[in-house]
Amino acid sequence: MNTLSPVGQENFLRLIQNRFQGRLHTVADAHKVLRFLAEEISQIALPLVTGMELFLADGCNLDCTYCFEGRKPKRLLSPELAQLAVKRLILDWSERSESVRLLLFGGEPLLNWRVCRLVIECAEEQAAMQGKQVFFSMTTNGTLLNEERVRFLREHQVAIMLSMDGVPHVHDRHRRTKRGLPSFPLVQRGLELLREHYETFDVRMTVMPDTAPMLYESVMFLAEQGAKKIVAIPAFEVQWAPQDWHVYRQQVQKIVAAFRNSEPESEVTVSLVQDVAQTRTAMEQVGQRTTNESANFGCHAGITSVTVTALGEVFPCSTFVGDERLRESYRLGTVQEGKLDIFRRQELFVLSRQRGRRCQDCSLKAFCSGGCMVANYRATGYLIEPDPTTCWRTQLCVNLARREVTYVNCLSPPSTGR
Repeated sequence: MNTLSPVGQENFLRLIQNRFQGRLHTVADAHKVLRFLAEEISQIALPLVTGMELFLADGCNLDCTYCFEGRKPKRLLSPELAQLAVKRLILDWSERSESVRLLLFGGEPLLNWRVCRLVIECAEEQAAMQGKQVFFSMTTNGTLLNEERVRFLREHQVAIMLSMDGVPHVHDRHRRTKRGLPSFPLVQRGLELLREHYETFDVRMTVMPDTAPMLYESVMFLAEQGAKKIVAIPAFEVQWAPQDWHVYRQQVQKIVAAFRNSEPESEVTVSLVQDVAQTRTAMEQVGQRTTNESANFGCHAGITSVTVTALGEVFPCSTFVGDERLRESYRLGTVQEGKLDIFRRQELFVLSRQRGRRCQDCSLKAFCSGGCMVANYRATGYLIEPDPTTCWRTQLCVNLARREVTYVNCLSPPSTGR
């Protein structure tokens, strides 16, 4: 008999409380509903797994203050497990799919360069034998890039996401070496190599409350340095005061204005600007929909993509790995065993498409993607209850996309904690 995970039970009980609002009189009543739900969930047909985040290294050579990777053991993926993981994705889990996506991840993946090369070559060979396409990407801090590695990655069409937080004094505030030294000179060298060999590469910025005042400066700096796509994400699990959000909003307004007025031939895209543009498009389409739900609501973790650790354990995504309780509830299997826990994936499929109590009557839900389930869990104790940071970012996009919007809920800057 299929049973819900401990975290899943808590979230489905929360949904029951939200929906029935006291009409279930006893705990036994609620658990009867849970058993019924489990049976219904087990009938859901799932899409194939076509994406994998592969941890080449659980550890890192930097010591960033906001990184969730610090909670994981420091191991390197072995050549044997690496090849087995690739075969599981291409031969087994993706079945008849015509293409697969492989994200080379960590920690810092370039700490395990020998296995990195092996994974790419093995995946290309296996994909060719099956008549499939394989699309590679890598998230790296850039400190271990050199001429040989960049040439190899470019030759094999590995898309690069470089972690870099902006101008030197902003970047080095939270991204330092294990010895506490600035990492910007090392990352700058990697960026220059990417600029030399890649037509385009992405940069991921993590915005902290104390770096928010320099957000505009940092985005413009990265654009000048050759980044074609800049993804700026506010850090979660940190204290954002109302004044911090006010500053962040002012900076985003400047960025949106700057890129809205940029030359049409400009090739630089900024996630903050794209978010506002997508919200504006969603506003225009609201009247054409049959539902007041966002078309982009829901998460793909554990459904069409999975994460494989350096030990070969399989989880829905990398953020689940850093939390012990989520690890226990949502370990989907191992590459050694080969089979994925279908019922856990079905459970996640349902939960990822549910809205929490705060969301039920929110007038902004037509523009909200729901955010990260793990960020929700760490902020509220539930996968389905929204992280206040997500609510505030949605409000900001709506405000910038259309100045006059009537709000029902989610009006105040977020508080933190459960």
